[in-house]
Amino acid sequence: MLVTASDSLSSPGANPLSLERTHLLAHWACRQPAKEPVPPSRLAEVVARLCSSSANASASASASAGPPDMYSSKGLSTGNNGRPAGSAVWPAGLSFADVAGQAILAGRLQLAEQLVDYEPRAWRQVQLLLRLERFPRSLARAVDSGDPELIALVIFTLKEQVGGRRTSFTYFTC
Repeated sequence: MLVTASDSLSSPGANPLSLERTHLLAHWACRQPAKEPVPPSRLAEVVARLCSSSANASASASASAGPPDMYSSKGLSTGNNGRPAGSAVWPAGLSFADVAGQAILAGRLQLAEQLVDYEPRAWRQVQLLLRLERFPRSLARAVDSGDPELIALVIFTLKEQVGGRRTSFTYFTC
């Protein structure tokens, strides 16, 4: 079920069609019923599939009825870096970072961390990883991007975390 009667989208004045697709996906992903537990990694794949299908919706005249089957055993086709294959063509208005941010607010931290991997923009990934306090991953992603400002942001954030204390630097192991 996409939306339940208790959700805010079903209120009399709400028009789900006028919401941006990102907000609708965030609402759906964060409000998955507890009676049907879905692993965060599988839920992230479903969101990725929904995003990629909405990118191809204009090219395809045939639309499938309902959301994809999140309980199927088939995996999502991914590229080398774990992002969905063909994610270079990104649908306008959709943002995995926004969906992940809503997941953080809803307390679904594992889902948010899974969604970060699908976000194509390094600066959005680094910001989310810092919010999740995943410092080693955020520094690795900043270094991979080659952006000195992102690297400085992560180092500055780490310095604030350590504070004025004289402690050994234990965030990273070599």
